[in-house]
Amino acid sequence: MAKFLYPFEEFCDHLAALKFVQNYDHVIMSNGESVEIRAEPCFWNMVPRVMDYMRQLYSTEPEAFFKGSRLAMILNHAATQIQILEDANLAVIGGVGKPSLVHPKAWRALHYFYALRGNHVQGKIAIEEIIDYANALPDEPAA
Repeated sequence: MAKFLYPFEEFCDHLAALKFVQNYDHVIMSNGESVEIRAEPCFWNMVPRVMDYMRQLYSTEPEAFFKGSRLAMILNHAATQIQILEDANLAVIGGVGKPSLVHPKAWRALHYFYALRGNHVQGKIAIEEIIDYANALPDEPAA
């Protein structure tokens, strides 16, 4: 599979768009079929939404797949490791009706490992590697 550039700023734009993408109730699959997505929130319902969104942005299936799959892997890793990220002061777990918050350093580290370094092919990346990388990043100035 060809590897495409996926800059962090572009990834952040995709993260911001998820508040709209999560509300898609119909998506177009790669074969052109229109499919209704269940309203219940779960990772597996989000993947087709993300892929439909990426197909709207990118003219080729390989680029849409590359960026969509990286976004999905990053989201999955953050969601499944949120407690460990919170323990490392890189996230705050939300409550009922309140989303969890992930520190920008954690997003940057996850993006590095999954979108830039390409380590995803060898299996799941150890959360300790992500935390170490995130903690080594400089603090970004407040906006």
